[in-house]
Amino acid sequence: MTQEFVTSPTCPSNEVRVTGVMTMEVSNPSIAFVLELGRALHSYGTPANRLEGALSMCAGLLGLESQFFSTPTSLFAAFGKLENQRTYLIRVQPGEVDLGKLVELDETVNALEQGRIGVEDALTRVRFIVNAPPRYGPITQTISFSVIGAGAACFFGGAWREMLTAGLIGIVVSLMLGLVAKRPNSARLFETIIGMFAALLAITSSWLLGPFSTQTATLAGIIILLPGLTLTVAMNELATRDLVSGSARLIGAFMVLLALGFGVAIGFELGRFIPGTDAPLTYVSIPIWLELIVLIASTIALSVLFQAKPRDLLAMLLAAALGLYGARLGAHLISPQLGASLGAFLVAAMSNLFSRWTNRPAAVTLMPGIILLVPGSLGFRSFASLLDQNILSGVESAFNVVLVGVSIVVGLLLANVAVPVRKEL
Repeated sequence: MTQEFVTSPTCPSNEVRVTGVMTMEVSNPSIAFVLELGRALHSYGTPANRLEGALSMCAGLLGLESQFFSTPTSLFAAFGKLENQRTYLIRVQPGEVDLGKLVELDETVNALEQGRIGVEDALTRVRFIVNAPPRYGPITQTISFSVIGAGAACFFGGAWREMLTAGLIGIVVSLMLGLVAKRPNSARLFETIIGMFAALLAITSSWLLGPFSTQTATLAGIIILLPGLTLTVAMNELATRDLVSGSARLIGAFMVLLALGFGVAIGFELGRFIPGTDAPLTYVSIPIWLELIVLIASTIALSVLFQAKPRDLLAMLLAAALGLYGARLGAHLISPQLGASLGAFLVAAMSNLFSRWTNRPAAVTLMPGIILLVPGSLGFRSFASLLDQNILSGVESAFNVVLVGVSIVVGLLLANVAVPVRKEL
């Protein structure tokens, strides 16, 4: 629902007008375009600093005097001079990253900026993009969840049992996400329930397949749900002084980690009644050719979950490789925690160059590259240790989460200085 707060010399400052639910009915097409664009960008995971910058650029292009304020669940937009300002509130729930639609929105803004279309045509395009169905269907996305889970287990040093179990957990996660989409009221318990089912499935698999590290398989299977990317975005927003959005996003990530950790703890407690056996992880060293295959397969799966266009796949693969191997080089040169800054720097610099050369959003390559660096798994291990009453291990893991997150943000900021972004998107 969109609410319009009107402040003018002839209108009381507290008057509220409800202007629409699914489609905003605004008399000024320029304002309507900016509002629809803002809601779409917000839904597709654009950070507050880039969202506000992009909307300010569009409003200036259309000759609108404007101010914007974004939080993870709302967007305020004010138009006009201060003494006669009109403010709109858009209530938005955080959505899934959709790189394909983000590219199409950027193309629409470019066409408007170059004068190839008018503002009313641009508004129509934005509404068409938002209402278009997902690029990839549920079956393809389910397979991608499984591939990412199995790939994560491989990168964590797991053998075929961990990889197989993590892939099965990924399928369960995808199916439960489909159920939650049909029953939004159950979303509040989703992380806890999926954490419990993942742990139970891992223990059951250890009974059927033989002993293996059930904790590693569980972590890998739910890796896509861990809010490591949200943690990194939150720290980036805090670093750019978007304090309200960054703080809210940080608390939201903390709650997701807490819910997942609590669900896994319940699952392992219930799993005591299953005659499965947990075993310490035996790290399996994989050859470089197999690691490259896993990296390529995982990146393709990420491109499906991010709804990216196939033409951007090669650039996404390059970004993923730069992030992974850049972080490893940084860990060798500096430390495992601070070395992530080198991977983040390489990914962000490459993404900004990609944006300049192709005139497409830097997020297309930034997201798949950064997600391999984010500290979500460390945060989960921290909560797991605390739940197991391993206080020292939990606090150490939590401190490492902060170090890795700050390291990634520093790398991103340095890259934006070395290779300035083309524009806010």
